[in-house]
Amino acid sequence: LKNEITRLERQVDTIRDLTKKRDSPAPFLGAVSLAVPDEVWIASLNKQGQSFSLDGTGTDNTVVVNFVYQLQRIRKNFTVKKPFVDKNNPDEQTFFSNVQLMRIVAATKPGGLEAVAFQITGTIR
Repeated sequence: LKNEITRLERQVDTIRDLTKKRDSPAPFLGAVSLAVPDEVWIASLNKQGQSFSLDGTGTDNTVVVNFVYQLQRIRKNFTVKKPFVDKNNPDEQTFFSNVQLMRIVAATKPGGLEAVAFQITGTIR
């Protein structure tokens, strides 16, 4: 009976550790960093539970739309060598869901350069 209790306590500890890692911001930040292009600057990043929002600036509309597309393609179990879902494998899950470009407006960066400001929202699977 003592051995069984010890085994179950180890399982509970393992479940707690996995839950902490799942809710950690590290995988979320890693996924975003793989998707963000050089022409995009993130000004603020908010995560509450499984929902997130990104506010930032990009050089033009196309760069921002490509950023959204890259976020939509990050694999659930991404690696640096294989970050995006395979188009030929429809069963593969993405890390993010419901990624949407909520706002995009003309802006000016410091130094007078023209740019676009954006807001992206979504959820983590």
